[in-house]
Amino acid sequence: MPKILPMWIIVFWNRAHEACGMSATPGPTPTAVHVQGEENAGEFPPPPVFPRCQAVVLACIDFQFVEPLHRFLGSRGLVGDFDLVGWPGGAVALGTADRGALLDAVALACDLHQPNELFLIVHHDCGRLGGSTSFAGRHAETATLDTALEIAHEVTAARFPELDIHTVRLGLDGSPALTNSLSNRDGR
Repeated sequence: MPKILPMWIIVFWNRAHEACGMSATPGPTPTAVHVQGEENAGEFPPPPVFPRCQAVVLACIDFQFVEPLHRFLGSRGLVGDFDLVGWPGGAVALGTADRGALLDAVALACDLHQPNELFLIVHHDCGRLGGSTSFAGRHAETATLDTALEIAHEVTAARFPELDIHTVRLGLDGSPALTNSLSNRDGR
């Protein structure tokens, strides 16, 4: 009898959120099936083929940030064409003890949907960093976020050399305060 293995990580297939006034289309739900039996014990069937998406987006889970994030991604033509990996602090978390689990989540999304781009996104007033009031001023907060993006780019460029990597710092209103696009492919 087939045994369904539990999913150890959640990857969000984003087809837009109804909260932003857009229709949501559910994506495929992956399951791993382990076939029991003497002749094939321990073997897994080949993985299913999933449709490709344009990008994987690593962003903060802050509920205040969902709509601004979608506006920004919409301005890039990505609505309905990206996998969202939500994590407290977004790309900031790549400089913490969460790095390994987060890179595994991004790798899973990349393995499933073969994107061309990775967006590493941070935002002002992030609770993971204590919010804007925990800094001596806007300049100090901006410097901290930009340093976090530099670390995030370095870490992901080493792990995902085939992707074009975009580092983005957004305001809570969704306005891009900083956007850098760096390609790791073909020496570009």
